[in-house]
Amino acid sequence: MEKTLYEFKVDKRPDAISKKYVAKILGSHPKYGFQRTFAPLRCTGNCGDALGYAAEVDDFGVYECSVKWFEDIPDGRFLGRKVTWFVMFDGLVDHEVPKEEVLEEVKFIKRFLRFHKEFDVA
Repeated sequence: MEKTLYEFKVDKRPDAISKKYVAKILGSHPKYGFQRTFAPLRCTGNCGDALGYAAEVDDFGVYECSVKWFEDIPDGRFLGRKVTWFVMFDGLVDHEVPKEEVLEEVKFIKRFLRFHKEFDVA
């Protein structure tokens, strides 16, 4: 399966650190809600009030991008979270998805890829 870069920015917050990930949603998980496979992240540089990041993702799939902020002290308290779910379709972010629709989108992508593989004449 082809890969593409998904790029996003994380706001800088004074006296805070961030923990972030991008993960492909594979299905449901009894403990965590979604079964995920995590994509490696790399920082792409300073973007003013934010830092840029990139993750290598499949051209087709449903992904979760999560950023959590904590106080920049040992065992710092949780300050907030931003999470988005999005569909990669043919190497582009096709659309964002509400959490309650993620699993239906995963099923759609799996059906689409199965159909495409069965009838691909190239």
